[in-house]
Amino acid sequence: MPNETETAASAARRGQQDSRSPEGLLEGFHAETPLGSVAFGICTNDDGTAQAVTDPCLRAALRLGRAEALIRQLEDWLGVPLDLEPGAMPPPRDDHLRVTWTPPGSDTGAAVKKAVMHLPLDALAHLAAPPAALAAAMRWAALPCEVMVSNALVPHRQLALLEPGGLMLVPASFEPFWRCQARLCAHPALAFSAELDAGQQRLIFEPYASNTAHQPAAHPAAETPAADAELVDIVLRQRLPIAVDRLTGWAEQPLFELGRTLAAFEVEISSPRGVLAHGDLMPVGNGYGVFVRAITTTQRQP
Repeated sequence: MPNETETAASAARRGQQDSRSPEGLLEGFHAETPLGSVAFGICTNDDGTAQAVTDPCLRAALRLGRAEALIRQLEDWLGVPLDLEPGAMPPPRDDHLRVTWTPPGSDTGAAVKKAVMHLPLDALAHLAAPPAALAAAMRWAALPCEVMVSNALVPHRQLALLEPGGLMLVPASFEPFWRCQARLCAHPALAFSAELDAGQQRLIFEPYASNTAHQPAAHPAAETPAADAELVDIVLRQRLPIAVDRLTGWAEQPLFELGRTLAAFEVEISSPRGVLAHGDLMPVGNGYGVFVRAITTTQRQP
């Protein structure tokens, strides 16, 4: 049975690890900001001083001191102060972005080996591209996205003709540039415009040139629906994991490879009434159409 001295030592060791990240040796911190709650984890190079400190608050302060230059860069980019306090680094959450910062030479004497930051998804509505020096060491996590390949006004009489075995054209696919959108599944109001390159089976995202809010991207069909028509979306049924720096166009090459031909994708045809039909993309002349496989029974009547 452990004696009291051993029990106290074990408790002290547990207390020292309270702010450690489950990812390993990251020291955890958090800050409340105008952008929302930010979590921050760092792993620093040091001469053993911080590791030898038994007081967790003092050790955390020493680690923050070594990361001060990085924290200042992040504050300049975010546009908000990071008043970091020790706290456990939480696991990734669906409503947060995760970005990892690993500088070149991080294992050969750099002050910081690695940093991880979790930001609320809403922060994207207020951020511009990170400065080049900061971005070069940043790696963004991929987030599940719904890709809308077409959005158009369709007369009710045409929608009434939808049936299994029928074909519905994808209007956007016949344009010189096939414009589409990727929307975050966890935050559908954040939509990012892209060009769908059908020949290369990839999405090419448009970069944001200034620090402007990422408002929900305008629908390609901007007209007000008439009484005899409704706005219809055609979306890929498969949710695609796309890295944030590609979605925003911040990456040097903001491309996302679909990994298979468009004809291999199932799609949904939907409107404000709900999902109208399921089908598959198929080539039609210089564009694409949806081969309808099933009509849903859950749609609301216009």
